[in-house]
Amino acid sequence: MINEAQKYRFPVIETQIFPNVLFFGILYHFKGICFEVCENYQKRSFRNRYIIGTTQGKLNMSIPLQKGKNESQAIRLVNISYDFNWQQQQWNAIQSAYGKSPYFIYYKDEIQDLIFQKTNSLFEFNQKIIQMICSLIKLPCEFEYTTDFNPENSISFYNKINLQSNTGQAEYYQVFQKDRFIPNLSILDTLFHLGPETLLYVKSTKSLLDKLI
Repeated sequence: MINEAQKYRFPVIETQIFPNVLFFGILYHFKGICFEVCENYQKRSFRNRYIIGTTQGKLNMSIPLQKGKNESQAIRLVNISYDFNWQQQQWNAIQSAYGKSPYFIYYKDEIQDLIFQKTNSLFEFNQKIIQMICSLIKLPCEFEYTTDFNPENSISFYNKINLQSNTGQAEYYQVFQKDRFIPNLSILDTLFHLGPETLLYVKSTKSLLDKLI
C-alpha cells in the first residue's frame, strides 16, 4: 500500500490507449493513477497501440503520429496525424471483431465517438478514452500527474504493462475464440464480452498486480 513517505498518492504509469484490464485494475485497487507526463514518447508501446482479438488471433491497432522525431519528444507534445482516415479503418476492424459479442450494441456508440474524436494531442486523446471507459464500467477514477521523470518513493507500474505481457488473467468466452483464450487484449474485449460485469472482472486482478510491483 502507499505510505506517507511516497511522493504521490497513486502508482505511476505511462499513458496508454484503450489499455488492458490490468491498467484498470491499478485504478480500482489503488483508487487512482499518477500519469508519467515528464517522459519522452517510446515506440512499440501501448502509448499509441492497442490490441484486439479476431478469428485470426491478435490484431495490433496503431494510432498514426505526425512526422518527426517522436521518440525523443516529450509525451505531452506528441500529436496525432489525421492525414488519412485511420479512424474509419480501426472502427471497421472493431466492428468486424466484436459486432457479434454480447454487449457490443450497448457500448458501440460511445466507443465510436472516442475513435472519431479529433484531438491533436496523443496524451489528451488517451485521457478522454480512459475517462470514458471508467464511466462505462462505473469505476471511480482519480488522476495525478508527475512533476519529474520516474520519481522516487512511489509505487511504479511504469513500462510494466506492455505489448509482450502475459497477464495470466482469468478466461472468459470470446466470440472469435477458436482453440484458446487470447489474453492481454484491450479493455474493449472485456467490455464487449462481459458488459456490466467488467468491473467485477477488473476487481479480480489484485494477485496479478502484486506480481508486477
